[in-house]
Amino acid sequence: MKSPPSPGELPEKPPVRVIEPEQELVRFYRVAHGPWDRQRFFGPLASARFDHHHPPVGEDPERSVWYAARSLVGATAEADDDLSKPAVWLRVARASRRCRLRTLGA
Repeated sequence: MKSPPSPGELPEKPPVRVIEPEQELVRFYRVAHGPWDRQRFFGPLASARFDHHHPPVGEDPERSVWYAARSLVGATAEADDDLSKPAVWLRVARASRRCRLRTLGA
């Protein structure tokens, strides 16, 4: 499988994926990075492989990320080496409404 493009190679208008109401989303998150249900507006972070924030590092109210997957296998793959770090938690949530998301990966 080909890795998603680096932030410098993202398409001008990435494809959109729709998450329907009641769709389960699985997420590993680190407590030190904030609440599980909030996206991150701060970046770019060198450790975040799909971070699309523009330099310099700081708050960007127009760009945010929230990593999740539709399965435990997908969330495990997305979390990668984060699972070996302290204070990693798992959360399963359901979408409360229809969401249109930009797709940066496969």
